[in-house]
Amino acid sequence: MRIWVLLLVPACATTHIIPDTGDVHTPALRLPADAATEVIEPSFPAHAGEARLPSADLLRVALRGEGIERATARLRVCIAPGGNVIEATLAEPTGHAQLDAAIARDVAGWTYEPYAAPASVRVCTPVSLIYRP
Repeated sequence: MRIWVLLLVPACATTHIIPDTGDVHTPALRLPADAATEVIEPSFPAHAGEARLPSADLLRVALRGEGIERATARLRVCIAPGGNVIEATLAEPTGHAQLDAAIARDVAGWTYEPYAAPASVRVCTPVSLIYRP
């Protein structure tokens, strides 16, 4: 009886010597021994006002008339250092075009607590919203 064993060994082979040109240099990051290091935990700015949806509320009667009791939307909201919303994009719409437009418009008007950062920085987070007309 013969037993065959297959041994797979990953390897790399070349037919010539790779010259060391010496022109590739990766500088090492060195911090002074007395450098203070601080761990910064990411956080989203706090909401500065009440989360209202006045444009969506204007559709309340029409939505109820269509039998809609609950609508769920997921948005991507980006905040500038001044606390204003600079982007409110629907990632998962409710399925009702007028309500989606109203939600995006209302969320774009929300304000958040300002945070310290360069003007070009923006903080983004997903927001889940459940609307009950």
